[in-house]
Amino acid sequence: MRHSGLLESRWRRNTNRPTEEYWLAKKKFDIQVDLEEIPMRDEVERKAAKIFIRKVESDRVAFDTDIGHQRIREIIITDGRENGRIGQRIKLNELQGRFTWYLPSPEDKPRSVLELADKAGIDRSGLADLIELVERLTDVELVGSNERIGIIESTGVIKND
Repeated sequence: MRHSGLLESRWRRNTNRPTEEYWLAKKKFDIQVDLEEIPMRDEVERKAAKIFIRKVESDRVAFDTDIGHQRIREIIITDGRENGRIGQRIKLNELQGRFTWYLPSPEDKPRSVLELADKAGIDRSGLADLIELVERLTDVELVGSNERIGIIESTGVIKND
């Protein structure tokens, strides 16, 4: 709801643990839902079960982690030089960060988006957003250049071993 502009949030530290606070971004808003545009949940689940992914081996990509909350906060892409400068940052929301925390390494067997979402404890209603993230991270256009980089690889449908 934050990404749609309905809510705003911030992290507040208290004595026990950090708390995320939410509030309405506007006093008045209209909601219009076109049910023809919403894919059936079963269709999204089937798609998520067929997309197998893992990280790409790259010395240009780093992950800023939040170990305590087991999530990736942002993906950092450097210019590729020794002691390289940061060329681009991709900030991740809570759902995306929890999902990317469980991405298999390049040496590991690819896993389905559905399996990784389940492992991260993400509700099935978030699958469409995760599929969109996977598509985005498979081919990232670097800001200020014509260069492209893959942060994850999507291997498509994998048959049983």
